[in-house]
Amino acid sequence: DNMTTTHETPSSRIMFPFLSVLVSVSETTHITSWLIGAVSVLYLSAQFDFSRHLSKTTSSQDEQRKAIQQCTQHCIHGMVYIALSFHHLLLISSTSSYHAIYFLSIVWNSDTGALLFGRLSQAFFHSDILGLLCPPTIMKFIKTTSPSKSFTGMVGAIILGVVTAVTWPSFMGWVGDTLSRQSLWLVQDGDDKTTVASYCINFILSPFWQASLSSSSCLQNVQETLSYPNLHLPSFLQLSPLDPNNILTKRILIGIATSIAAVLGDLVESAIKRSSGKKDSGKLLPGHGGLLDRFDSTFLSGAVYWHWCLASSLYDGGDGDVCIQ
Repeated sequence: DNMTTTHETPSSRIMFPFLSVLVSVSETTHITSWLIGAVSVLYLSAQFDFSRHLSKTTSSQDEQRKAIQQCTQHCIHGMVYIALSFHHLLLISSTSSYHAIYFLSIVWNSDTGALLFGRLSQAFFHSDILGLLCPPTIMKFIKTTSPSKSFTGMVGAIILGVVTAVTWPSFMGWVGDTLSRQSLWLVQDGDDKTTVASYCINFILSPFWQASLSSSSCLQNVQETLSYPNLHLPSFLQLSPLDPNNILTKRILIGIATSIAAVLGDLVESAIKRSSGKKDSGKLLPGHGGLLDRFDSTFLSGAVYWHWCLASSLYDGGDGDVCIQ
């Protein structure tokens, strides 16, 4: 935006969308190579712009160089943070539709919990009531990063995230079984129009009732898919009375970890916007800001969910040897 003297878009900004897509959809085993290659291209594009667009006057050269460097740095940051984050989201969605719905439900309900608890605190106590229990240094950091955030809202995000992690699988199974029975009834007893409508509904909402094509129920399929047999507890929790094989324990821990990561991801996005002097990441969604403002909570939490909950299934939990299944 600062390259007013050249009136030309930096090469890094033009290439960033294409390079970021290539990194996001690349194979996990090759993603570091793609990332290094993309960052190298962005660095070279900056030097290319220097050689093409620098004016002869020293003052203009300094302004143009600064503008090109800032744009390139933003693109490299986006390549490392945003492209890799979307790569993890794609990995989750490709693993199972149940995992994708479950993960997004935890994150988005966590955001809802932050908003709900924060507003209730202001409505009933006219202050950040739980913020009184938070160390002043932490509160100053939160308010400096994002003045609209509250410690009460962050606690509410974790609470509702955990509640969602515990209850959502059963709700997903119930919805799937209910819609599956209704769909089968339309096919068996309906006329041609309702039969066509039923098949269309089946196609659109098939992740909810994949079990209708098998002998098991959707609820049973959801419970089995979200059982996390290879989820490893941290070493300090293994010494606690918690049963690592208890599914309730696993879901509570998943809810806590995912919600905390979602809160931190939201703070990271706020820090990025503050350092850039921007209120929103864009204007694509009127009233909400840019697209990144809707996905900021999923970036860090997606990496946590993938590596802790799903990627561990690629390894043998016994002796630590790699065991690709």
